[in-house]
Amino acid sequence: MLRRDESTVLHVYDDATGLPIKPGTTVVGHPTIGTGRALDTHGISTGEANYLLMSDMCEVEQLAEKAFSWYPFLKDERKAVILSMLFQLGLEGVNGFHEFLLAVEHQNWSRAAAEMKDSLWAKQTTARANRLAEQMETGVYQP
Repeated sequence: MLRRDESTVLHVYDDATGLPIKPGTTVVGHPTIGTGRALDTHGISTGEANYLLMSDMCEVEQLAEKAFSWYPFLKDERKAVILSMLFQLGLEGVNGFHEFLLAVEHQNWSRAAAEMKDSLWAKQTTARANRLAEQMETGVYQP
């Protein structure tokens, strides 16, 4: 009954106008998603956040497998670096790291790490980039 009355919308929308919420949108009602879930008053649970993350990570891993022929042959620790970068930057962003990608393909881990550190991305997210660069270079998960 609620699905019929509320309908199910798979993107964030303004429940007062029914319009999608995009950057710069002035919201009149509540930002809502799914079947009447008002995000500003109800939010999501930790379980729901974990479910969404796992779903997103499955998509990112499929993307990595399609985009990079060498990806399946990486150690899990280095795969995690690629996945983290794809999650944050998207495929177009990661594809901008030409020298980094060549270094990974040729298993030149120190060069790959250097390319990661020498980027606008590293200037914008220094701690994350340095941690991931260290992980790429050493093949050891970084805390």
